[in-house]
Amino acid sequence: TSRPPSTGDNATILQTDETSPPSIPLLQRAYNYAKTAHRGQCRKSGEPYITHPLGVADIIADMKLDLPSLVTALLHDTVEDTSVTLSDISI
Repeated sequence: TSRPPSTGDNATILQTDETSPPSIPLLQRAYNYAKTAHRGQCRKSGEPYITHPLGVADIIADMKLDLPSLVTALLHDTVEDTSVTLSDISI
């Protein structure tokens, strides 16, 4: 099944049936962290930057990969494009 495009307000990954309930808090934390880290950043298209990590997370969810992969998708650009370090996001 195909998912609607992400709006930047809610990660569609958080609304999928494939995600088990215990994983929701961790996904929400990763999404909130990425959204905060990328606040004020925009893509060349003018969209908020968070739309890119959300798009990657949608692809990972479609591939039915595991929770760490979904969290990584949401956080993958925080270290590269913000002042966040790997130590900041390690759990």
